[in-house]
Amino acid sequence: MACVQRISPRIDFTKYAAKKGLNVATIPLKDKSTVKILSNDTKFEEYYLKNGEVINSMKKDLPKFEDFSIFVADRLANIQENAVKGINVVAEWTKSLMK
Repeated sequence: MACVQRISPRIDFTKYAAKKGLNVATIPLKDKSTVKILSNDTKFEEYYLKNGEVINSMKKDLPKFEDFSIFVADRLANIQENAVKGINVVAEWTKSLMK
């Protein structure tokens, strides 16, 4: 399963993602927090932020496409349940991959 990654409570996600070769999507959540989704073809990381500080995180490396696609579909559906009304998590994540 996923592991919790120890990370500084404040991080520059743009620099971190560029260094790791990841794309970034930011999703606002109903509880006024946000989730940053950092991903590429085999890696998926989630960082939950409240007031600009990381309060929870998860990182998964899945080299097999089938495993990756199943995992990502589940995670995006979970995030969608908590997203602000009107936000399409899959669309936002897909846009991040196009950058």
